[in-house]
Amino acid sequence: MEPRAGAWQTSNAENLPPQTLRLLCREVSLLSADPPDGIKVFPNDEDVTDVQVAIEGPEGTPYAGGLFRMKLVLGKDFPAAPPKGFFLTKIFHPNVGPSGEICVNVLKRDWRAELGLRHVLLALPLPPPPPPPRGGLSSPAMGNAKSGALSKEVLEDLKTSTRYSEEELCRWYESFQRQCPDGRISRAEFEKIYGTFFPNSDPQGYARHVFRSFDTNDDGTLDFREYIIALHLTSSGKTHLKLEWAFSLFDVDRNGEVSKSEVLEIITAIFKMIPLEEQKLLPEDENTPQKRADKLWAYFNKGENDKIAEAEFIEGVMKNDAIMRLIQYEPKK
Repeated sequence: MEPRAGAWQTSNAENLPPQTLRLLCREVSLLSADPPDGIKVFPNDEDVTDVQVAIEGPEGTPYAGGLFRMKLVLGKDFPAAPPKGFFLTKIFHPNVGPSGEICVNVLKRDWRAELGLRHVLLALPLPPPPPPPRGGLSSPAMGNAKSGALSKEVLEDLKTSTRYSEEELCRWYESFQRQCPDGRISRAEFEKIYGTFFPNSDPQGYARHVFRSFDTNDDGTLDFREYIIALHLTSSGKTHLKLEWAFSLFDVDRNGEVSKSEVLEIITAIFKMIPLEEQKLLPEDENTPQKRADKLWAYFNKGENDKIAEAEFIEGVMKNDAIMRLIQYEPKK
C-alpha cells in the first residue's frame, strides 16, 4: 500500500552506522517471526528503515473487525531519535492526525535509545487512550459545535444510548472535530472509513446503505451523534437495537415495510463484502444473493409480493439464529 501524501519516503539506511543496521535487521527479523498479538509486520527488504505493519482492531472497541495499516520510518539519527509513525489506513482517533501522523509519547518525549520497535508497536494508539486526569479536559457541557465542545444534551444522550463513557465520547469528539472541522462527515468519507474494515472485498455498496440508514435527516452527511450511534450499533449494540437498525437498513425506500426486492438489494451488497474464497464455502442453498434472499423469505413464509413490518422482522430474527446469519457478514478472524 502506498503512503498517503505527506508521508516520509526517503531511505535512511545508508546514513545509519553498520552496527545499528545489523541490530535493526535482527530486530525486524525477530518481529516478523514473532510479532505482538494482533499485529503483522511487513519488513522492506530493500530498506530496513521502512517498516509497515497491519493491526487488527481490538475486540470491544469500535475498531473491532477492522484491519489498519501503519508505517514506521527510522531517521538517520535513530536510535538516538525516535522513529516517525503514521497510519496508511484512514482512521478516526484522538492520537492520529489528519494526514495519519501518530502522536504518542513513546514516539516523542518518552523515547529512549534502548527502547526497541516492539515497545513502539505495543504503544500504538488503536484502543482509545486512557482517561485523562480529572480536570484534564475542558468541560464538554459548556459549549456547542461552533465552539468545538460537545453539548451537554448530545453528551447525555450518547451516554444513555451507547456503551461509551463520558471520557471516551470526549476523545471521539476531539478526533471527529480534528478530522471533520465542519462537524459533518460526508458519504464518500464514511465509505472510505468503512472500507478499512473489509480490506479484501468491496464494501462500498453496503456502506452506502449503512450511511443512508443513519442519515436520518437526509442531508447527505452524518453529524457526530449520528456517527457515534452508527459505530455503536454496528459494533456492540444490544441485539434488539441492532435489529431495529437492521430493519431500517433493509427498508430502502423508508415506507415502514421491507419487500423481497429490498432484501435482495441489501444481500447483494453484503455478498460483495464476502471474499470469493469464503463464498465458495457457503452452503449450496445460500451461496448466491438470490438463494439467500429466497431462503430468508421462506423463513418468514412470505409470497413474492408480500412485505414484512418492523415488529414481525425483529420477532422473526430473534426466534431464529439462522436468519441473523443471512442478514449480515462477520469477517473471519
